[in-house]
Amino acid sequence: MTAELSQLTDGVVTLRPDSEGTFAVEVRGRIVGSVRLRDIGENTGEIAYALDSAYRGQGYATRAVRLLVEYAFGDLGLGRVQARVPEKDPPALRVARRAGLRNEGVVRVPRRPATHTCCSGGCTTTPRPPNTAGSGRCSIRSCPASASSPRP
Repeated sequence: MTAELSQLTDGVVTLRPDSEGTFAVEVRGRIVGSVRLRDIGENTGEIAYALDSAYRGQGYATRAVRLLVEYAFGDLGLGRVQARVPEKDPPALRVARRAGLRNEGVVRVPRRPATHTCCSGGCTTTPRPPNTAGSGRCSIRSCPASASSPRP
């Protein structure tokens, strides 16, 4: 799940690769956080993100996650991208939604003691299972790489 690149940018936020799947988030020449994309199998990537508290609430995390999601669908050709967000972290959930991911349910069998909300994105060719509440499997209506994709 690797494509050669030196950086990703939208003109405000720049993502610089610093290790396998991890990118430093840079704003005006300063590292303000990180985002990560890891292969979890079945043509799916899972993202995680963190930003220095002094830079939160300014849209940088949303821009960084959106860049990473676009990279995952476009350059890597993934069919699904998801993020597990702590249930008690509404700002992190808003970042995922604004970056184009859709809330699909609560994961009741967490990797850690906290319950997580799973947000995901995928292309319309990805079938949607019948009962997805809390299962961690669902897809967004359209691929962010397509022209008909809704932008938050």
